[in-house]
Amino acid sequence: THYIKDSKTVIKEKENVAEVKGELKEVAMGRYVEQITPIDELVESDNNIILWHNSEGKMEILVHDEMFKNYEYKEDGTYEESESWLINLLNDTEHNIGYVQQILYDEGEYYLLVDKANKEDVDSFIIRCNETNFEEIHMEWQTDTPIIAKIAVTSDKKLVACDLAKSRTDVYNSEGKFIEQIGERAGRPVKVGDKLVCLGENKVEIYNERSFECEKTINGITCNPRNDQIVCSDDESVYLACSGGIFKYTKGVEVLEKILEGSLCSLSSDYIGEMIVHNDEIYISLTRYDKSEHAIRHIRKYSYREDIPTLPKQEIVIWTPTSSRILKEAVTVYKDRHPEA
Repeated sequence: THYIKDSKTVIKEKENVAEVKGELKEVAMGRYVEQITPIDELVESDNNIILWHNSEGKMEILVHDEMFKNYEYKEDGTYEESESWLINLLNDTEHNIGYVQQILYDEGEYYLLVDKANKEDVDSFIIRCNETNFEEIHMEWQTDTPIIAKIAVTSDKKLVACDLAKSRTDVYNSEGKFIEQIGERAGRPVKVGDKLVCLGENKVEIYNERSFECEKTINGITCNPRNDQIVCSDDESVYLACSGGIFKYTKGVEVLEKILEGSLCSLSSDYIGEMIVHNDEIYISLTRYDKSEHAIRHIRKYSYREDIPTLPKQEIVIWTPTSSRILKEAVTVYKDRHPEA
């Protein structure tokens, strides 16, 4: 990983990133490459897809057309359809679930951010459930028609929700009663240890998860909570994806580490959907539109490659007057096959 300071390049080993001070700007070339996954075979243009970890930490794919279906993704790249109580719950018409936006697992319970099957009532609602209990949390929303982008659960079971309708992020107690607004504008929240990391408008903010005071703001990134994604991989690390690429934030470090350049992959032109980090691999659901404005969903995997040097021996510059998907995919394939460039 390299950093620039006063036009001089300073090489820092990855394990020494924590020593970096705030005045160093991160300009690293990442060692991740984009790959097509077998999951693409599951994806049809009219499907809604969400990636999630089940209670055993395995990656699964939830597909919704007329019914919710579940596929377990194997480590060898294969997948198989699987049934579970959670899928049965989603397909139970009594619960009136039309679309799943997020599945969050926290200490033996799932929190589901879902939309109702009909739109006569509030669109978004939150379910807390396990195999023996189903509970809809009656949220005291601060807007009449909330657009909830993401939720997080704190250590003391408070709910933090990003509402795009009024560009705000609010804190609720475990029963859904409003407590306070945090930050000035909306930010997608994830819990990392004792911190809340929020992806905001062209910045990342880190809050104390108990006092909700902002402890740090990281600027200099082009991102938007409406379009981009942020996920927690463990108690130390957060990954965020935007058109500029994939970035990593490690708790206690002053900078964002850029691990993938957006111009070399699908992120720069597709719409970013769900995202998870699994076994050091990053999976992202992406949407593109054809000439008829028909949505086409596909999933890409971003994998770390040790053999890709951070300082290539040769550089190839490619210019194009317009954005070209074929060219980007060709560059990605070439980079994968020629790590020296």
